[in-house]
Amino acid sequence: MTPERLRPFVADWLASADPMLRRLGAAALSHHRADGRGRLTALLGDRDPTVRARALRLVGELGRRDAAPALQAAFGDADEAARFWAAWSACLVGDRGRAAPVLDGLAEAGGRFAAAAVATRLATAPAEEARSWLRRWIARDPVPLVAELGAAGDRGLVPWLIGRMRTPATAFDAGAAFRDLFAIDFDSTDLFTEAPETLGPGFAAVEEHPLPVGDRIEAWWDEGRGRFAAEDRPSMRQLGLGALRAAAADPGRPLADWRRTRRYPAWS
Repeated sequence: MTPERLRPFVADWLASADPMLRRLGAAALSHHRADGRGRLTALLGDRDPTVRARALRLVGELGRRDAAPALQAAFGDADEAARFWAAWSACLVGDRGRAAPVLDGLAEAGGRFAAAAVATRLATAPAEEARSWLRRWIARDPVPLVAELGAAGDRGLVPWLIGRMRTPATAFDAGAAFRDLFAIDFDSTDLFTEAPETLGPGFAAVEEHPLPVGDRIEAWWDEGRGRFAAEDRPSMRQLGLGALRAAAADPGRPLADWRRTRRYPAWS
């Protein structure tokens, strides 16, 4: 629906006593990258934590650098979602240094936002900082949240990931991180399999598919095919990470509508 047709409904939602409707109003503003004609400030101070969290996310989506103080104030919010979205938005409006400890704390806590905190930390940091953070993270035993590590975009991680692919407990997550590093249709290759029992003892019990075939991926990488692969099929995950990187590199820039990859009439 166009912003013009939606505007009266959103105005009613934002003025509602029902927090679900206020949150819906904030989501509509996000969808159209609008601030509700000055209503963002009220949303950031909403008494309901779910509404506050949605408004804090909206700050980053709009690239509202002027709202950085409100984000900083929310770093100590009692609500975990509010803390995450405050830190996430801060990374997009040029306040990544202050947001980093918040994201690290969420990642270490291992809660609902741990995976998103790791991905945000890696995707929005400068390359050298991301590599340094990554080195410290993978020095742990066991390494948590392996699936998120491809968000760094660092292909130097491939040999380490291949090692994790050979262990049933980490194979699927290592494959997910590997996929984030290349915009390739891996389903049209033989580098992943839907027959885990062919990978060796213990793999048949792994329920998540497809699983990476470590030996084939190692050969593919060692032969240099990974370095010169034609990349033209980014996943939705890669589009999202790319949008985060672009926004973080240009604070104040609204987050790209990366989910909308093609526009076409509803009747087509």
